Order: sequence, then structure tokens, then C-alpha cells
Amino acid sequence: MNARAKGLSACREVKKILQDRGYRVDGPAYGVAFFGGRSVPIHRDFFGVLDLITYKDGQYWGHQVTDLSNKSKKIKALAEAGIQAWVWARTKEGRKIKYRVFFEDMEIEI
Repeated sequence: MNARAKGLSACREVKKILQDRGYRVDGPAYGVAFFGGRSVPIHRDFFGVLDLITYKDGQYWGHQVTDLSNKSKKIKALAEAGIQAWVWARTKEGRKIKYRVFFEDMEIEI
């Protein structure tokens, strides 16, 4: 599995977690790119930095899904864009996949 496929897989995992918690989820978004004369669907971020957008109880939230090694880079990109969002960092403990979720100074483990 290449890096793009891993990223989309993680995005789908987070989408399922959010849907199971009662959120309406939009994303991941797709666009089209042309390689070697054929069109290929590619992942596109909302506003250039968000993987998912959720809605629940009258509030919209943005979500960026990454791995722990890229968390700082994603938080910096969000800050530069002036967008507050939850950052989901995928981690692996033994055989178990977990997500550490960050929003400004707050951290939650799921």
C-alpha cells in the first residue's frame, strides 16, 4: 500500500469513528488528475488543509487526518491558513491502531 492509499484508509477510519458518534461527515473529497493520457481520481483537501468536515448540534468542525510524525507540519499548515480544526494522528501500539486527537492545547486518545 502506498502513502496515498494509507492516508485515504486512515481518513475512512476517522470518518467511520465520527459517523458512529452521530456526526454528519463530508469527505474525503476527490478531484481528477490526468496521468499518461488517462484520468485518475485523487484526494483533495477542503480549503487546502482539511480532510473531513463534520456537522452536529448546529456546529461545523474541520478535521485533518495524519500520522504522528507529520502532526506538527499539519498543525502549522492549519495555523498558516487561519483554520481551527481537530488533528487526528494515527498511531500503532503493537497490533492495535489508535488515534491521538489534538485541538490547540488539548489532546484526546481514541
